[in-house]
Amino acid sequence: MNPNKPTYEELENKVKSLELELTRLKQNVPRKDYEDFIQKRKEAELALQESEERFKNYINSTSDIVFTLDTEQKHTGVFGDWVEKAGLTKSHFIGKSTKELLGENAEIHVQANEKALSGEHVVYEWSAILGNSILYYQTSLSPLIEGNKTIGIIGVGRNITELKNIEIALRKSEENVQKQNLELRKLNADKNRFISILAHDLKNPFSSILGILSMLTENIRTYSKEENEKLIHLLNDSANRYYTLLNEILEWTKTKSGNFTFDPKNLDFEVICQEVIDNLSLMANTKKINIKFFNTKDKFVLADKHMLTTILRNLISNSIKFTNVGGIINIYLEQSNTFFTVTISDNGIGIAPNRIDTLFEISHMSSTLGTQAEKGNGLGLLLCKELIERHKGKIWAENNPNGGTNFYFTLPFATDHHNPSF
Repeated sequence: MNPNKPTYEELENKVKSLELELTRLKQNVPRKDYEDFIQKRKEAELALQESEERFKNYINSTSDIVFTLDTEQKHTGVFGDWVEKAGLTKSHFIGKSTKELLGENAEIHVQANEKALSGEHVVYEWSAILGNSILYYQTSLSPLIEGNKTIGIIGVGRNITELKNIEIALRKSEENVQKQNLELRKLNADKNRFISILAHDLKNPFSSILGILSMLTENIRTYSKEENEKLIHLLNDSANRYYTLLNEILEWTKTKSGNFTFDPKNLDFEVICQEVIDNLSLMANTKKINIKFFNTKDKFVLADKHMLTTILRNLISNSIKFTNVGGIINIYLEQSNTFFTVTISDNGIGIAPNRIDTLFEISHMSSTLGTQAEKGNGLGLLLCKELIERHKGKIWAENNPNGGTNFYFTLPFATDHHNPSF
């Protein structure tokens, strides 16, 4: 028998002693206080249970992405109704790491998780593609601390797509405003330059006309018939240049303001081109310049007749101006897969290399004299550019290696529609 083991009598006496002590304690505490204590304890336990239920209901019904991770970045809890809405189950996440779930797209999340596990509070944004849409999210991570040790992470993710789209729209709007401001400043600078050049070019014809008129007024009775005829011819030339310039100004102003009629139709390019050549024959014959037209088999283009005539008149007269006496101008109409290319090629003096790329910019518009001191201001080329672009075409120029310049512009094919929409 073990001498240290209590006997049955000793155990019985100890139980009796404990029962007496319990009875004494009950007698010393008033029954009402004892019952109030038990009731308050039950109410506290019930309130705690209800609070826990409310929290569970909230966290499981929120559309936010709520989750917990352990120190290995494996999911230990997933909450919120987003899981079911995404067609998934919570068990799909439990026990899996971010890397296992997202693969190569996990890097941004892995780095954020590592910062949170090191004790930082982390907020970051990310995006995902769903069908044809881009969804944006913001995730907040906080370390879970037990004692002095980090045991995991709690994270809350929120869909911020609507806010992000508003932010993107505002940013684009600001960029558009900045772009428009730059364009307005450029337009204002171009306008000032344009007015300055035109003021100079309009002044010269007037000065010439007024000077000739003054001479005729004072000397018409003393000058010989030949002298008067010479002055009248000079007056006529100045008036014609002035009239041409005013027409170009009006045409160009209309294109910039949109106040013009655009009526594209199926046109025989050869017929239009020959009409322009015939109208410029006097100008060409004066310098003994030969103009030839070469066309493709299919020569019907889709264009506004007035605009096409204006384009050809400006480009051909420009070539005449910068071609020496006895020169040649060749005009080609060539067909490609989707459009026609018109080439106006001369063997004139060419264009300075530093101007070839800025011929159609108003900021580089300048007066240039032709081979026989013919005057010009570059406005005709600006007008051509506006009219060609209205046809969805483009215009450019190149110097010919053998001398002279090639001007190119494109036009659409003719269609079966009488008034097509551009």
